[in-house]
Amino acid sequence: DLEMPEGHMGLDEGIAAYKKLAEEYFSAGKNVFVSLSAGMDSRLLLATCLASGIKPFTATMGTDRSTDVKVAGNIAREFGLQHQQVSLQVSDYMDEKNKRKIVYTTSGTKTLNHWHTYIYINKTGYPDDLFHFAGSNGELARSYYLVKGIFSKGLQGVDAGVVCLYFSPGL
Repeated sequence: DLEMPEGHMGLDEGIAAYKKLAEEYFSAGKNVFVSLSAGMDSRLLLATCLASGIKPFTATMGTDRSTDVKVAGNIAREFGLQHQQVSLQVSDYMDEKNKRKIVYTTSGTKTLNHWHTYIYINKTGYPDDLFHFAGSNGELARSYYLVKGIFSKGLQGVDAGVVCLYFSPGL
């Protein structure tokens, strides 16, 4: 068994925390927008919405050939959800209005390669009053501590420091 780093919660505590947050944020009747991809995080967020009686608006960033767009579109159709595909173009990044707004809002700290988050949200055209949920590139579904699951079984005997380093946020 790998030892839990100080200040971090285990899997059961994490699930309990998610359920508590879900009760607070996913109450029926809220206007919700889920950035839906083919990933586990957005699917978990969507499942939580649906279990709470919410049929959110959805959108996916990508081209027609994108796996995320194909999978998310199928999921949205299956549940009768409004879904948009948002394709970003080079011209979106060069648009003077976008440039000024992003630089002003972030005091110039958001680099060009991260402008897609602002541009994508605005290209959906969804109302500003929607509560937006987005996955975090696997962070909700990933277990840093590998305490359960088939993946952890394969890593038994591997130096815990190497495993923790590999799964550290920011790498």
